[in-house]
Amino acid sequence: YIYYQNTTNTLFVKKLNSAVSKLALINMRGQTVLELLDVSTEQLQNGIPFSNIATGAYVVCMRTEANELITKKIIAK
Repeated sequence: YIYYQNTTNTLFVKKLNSAVSKLALINMRGQTVLELLDVSTEQLQNGIPFSNIATGAYVVCMRTEANELITKKIIAK
């Protein structure tokens, strides 16, 4: 499961079966705000900090090494 903690601007991903080959944070205009490559499951469980992002709605897109696409909408406050 995926959840975003507004107080620390951190994204947590738990119980993922494989590492993430690409993680992208996309704003509502379709612009990629942040892109990370080769993210380990340990990094995801400990939290990915999203510092300096503006308030608003975003879509987190993750492509796993098993070629599975996972998306989650988040709201940064």
